[in-house]
Amino acid sequence: MSVEALKSIKTMSNEHEVLINIVELASELADAKLRKDWDYRDGDIDVEDEDETRYTETAQEQFNDLYDIFYNAILLTKV
Repeated sequence: MSVEALKSIKTMSNEHEVLINIVELASELADAKLRKDWDYRDGDIDVEDEDETRYTETAQEQFNDLYDIFYNAILLTKV
């Protein structure tokens, strides 16, 4: 999904007028699931790179898949 598409649909409102940042929610859910289900026999989730921490390549691929699942599920709940 393009950045422009994400910007245009990154928030939605439900019947209680609560704003939800879809990108942030999907990211948080994907990260939580990734960390909960991670098999450390596959190695670490994070790698230190100079002054930042990022996912390993394997973890990033799994995060991307989880993010897509959560993002699409959130969009489907839009009323």
